[in-house]
Amino acid sequence: MGGMTASLRDLTAWVDFQNSTAHALGPYAAFVHGACLVFIDAIGLSVASSRAVREARRTRCIERLLQLLPPPVAAEGARALHLGTDTVPEMAEGERPQPYAARPVHAHDSGAHDLAGAEAMDTSTDGVARAQLFGLPPFFIDLGSAPSDAAFSLHAPTTRANAFRVLRALQLRKPILLEGSPGVGKTSLVQALGAACGHTVVRINLSEQSDLMELLGTDLPVEGAPAGTYAWQDGAFLAALKAGHWVILDELNLAPQSVLEGLNSCLDHRASVYIPELGSTYACPSTFRVFGCQNPLQQGGGRKGLPKSFLNRFTQVWMEELDASDMRLIATNHFPAIPATLLERMIGFARALQREVVTLRKFGSRGAPWDFNLRDLFRWCELIELEQVGPYWQPSQFVDSLFVQRMRTVDDRRAVLALYGAWLGGYEPGAMPGASAPLPRPITAPGTAPGTAPIESDDGFVLQPHYAITRSTVQLRPLEALMTCIRMRWMCILVGEAGAGKTSLARLLARLAGRPMAEVTLSTTTDTTELLGCFEQNEPSRVRLAALRATGTLVAHTTQALLLSGSTHTGVNVHTGHCSATSAVAAECISVATRLQAQWAELAAPLGTGGGGESRDVLGLLCAIEADAPPEGARYDAAADARNGCL
Repeated sequence: MGGMTASLRDLTAWVDFQNSTAHALGPYAAFVHGACLVFIDAIGLSVASSRAVREARRTRCIERLLQLLPPPVAAEGARALHLGTDTVPEMAEGERPQPYAARPVHAHDSGAHDLAGAEAMDTSTDGVARAQLFGLPPFFIDLGSAPSDAAFSLHAPTTRANAFRVLRALQLRKPILLEGSPGVGKTSLVQALGAACGHTVVRINLSEQSDLMELLGTDLPVEGAPAGTYAWQDGAFLAALKAGHWVILDELNLAPQSVLEGLNSCLDHRASVYIPELGSTYACPSTFRVFGCQNPLQQGGGRKGLPKSFLNRFTQVWMEELDASDMRLIATNHFPAIPATLLERMIGFARALQREVVTLRKFGSRGAPWDFNLRDLFRWCELIELEQVGPYWQPSQFVDSLFVQRMRTVDDRRAVLALYGAWLGGYEPGAMPGASAPLPRPITAPGTAPGTAPIESDDGFVLQPHYAITRSTVQLRPLEALMTCIRMRWMCILVGEAGAGKTSLARLLARLAGRPMAEVTLSTTTDTTELLGCFEQNEPSRVRLAALRATGTLVAHTTQALLLSGSTHTGVNVHTGHCSATSAVAAECISVATRLQAQWAELAAPLGTGGGGESRDVLGLLCAIEADAPPEGARYDAAADARNGCL
């Protein structure tokens, strides 16, 4: 057990579990499952080990527990105790957590459910009052009052086993701590169980900057009231406690010690929280449950080992990672249009990459730790379904953006490509997907798309002059990967050496798409209030600044409307800067737009609104167009106009 020692809280939890379930399971099954709950399900926490090692340890523990039982009971084997070789019973294919109807509740049961006699939910109307339950035999929980949602799938064997362990842990009122590798489904499992059994789930993401006020609440200014009027506003945790909802404390091992200490009274036998500002104590209702989720300490990222005095307030459950059969079943359910044979090979590649990079560490040492999991497979499948039509499936189209570009060295990228070729074939390592695709002209085209990653451009924002973009000045493959992330609304981190052009690449993409981009410099002292906002003294200068920014957007829209109106009367191509003879209507439109941009640039530049530079860019284009029109087919040259004093 990795040096694990039993504390008084552990032994008390074991006894409490037996007392609460012995009437349904029988004393011997309650004894064994209580040991699984308190000790065996936690194997894997705080100690790095492989799945095979964890399963072997659990098997040895089950064997030892059976030796402690009377010989006649032990002779019946683990199956009679609702167990298999692991801490979960052997289940039939397709069996999953679902609603059940308990037998009628009798007075002598003191409200307890006859779990052993639970039957699958039916629609019979025999008039007998039945307690509604949800779970996997022999463990059930009450159905909540919120609408149930069965959109989540719990058919996969490992997911079902993880759900069984969580349902067993829910038999006690203790909070539950789920730990496992990224992408294993810790948060999703709790959300799925809550949605299926009618309990509202509130997710709270913790970090090193989290404050207890965010969870419990604080005094905040009252909107619309006289200045200086404050009132108490419940935090997310306290509001969920009052409503009896389920709460997920995500990334628990990133939270500061002050937050952990402030939650102690909610997590132990007191089951209440005291708010000194209100002078009130709030008891946790029976439906209120707390789930902590965290990645292993070895994943890094500022995670810390939680104090043992805090950990033993939780029922600890290790979440096993999904195997190939789980991923195949889940992917098939979510992406039925993709052939099963192709999914099999895609899963094989992802798991081989995980084994080569994470387990065997054959390559990919730079940038570690890595993790290639179900999230990557889902992204891959989403792109395939979005971009391709069967039977002409080409998974290689996205392998560069999803996998290759994550590697930091050329050798590592070649290794990924070689592994891909071994599993899916038909892919030449020397021909990168999208590397030879031309970059279309930017400005107000319907979309911008190098390679295979189109994104929508904003036709109503600031017009950009033509930029001479060549392969020597733009990294098309990282640009394609970045465009893919933006199109799919995925978060993206640009990694590279100093001066590699990370910020410039993001700026370029913003200009190509005609989108404004806010830049924030982060440091170790950056606070979340700098990003999300907070209450500050009302300053008239902020109002003026906001008005100027809104005016800048209006000027941009007006300028574009004038140019587009003028282009219908002249040969001016506002996308490329090509010019021809100018009519009177077009000349007037261009003249008005030029004066408008000049006035805006003069007004905005000294105030640092961020619009002065863009206005000068557009003004340069207008100066070139308004001047004597160049010969037919000529191209606008911003550098030349700058030398001539137009910018």
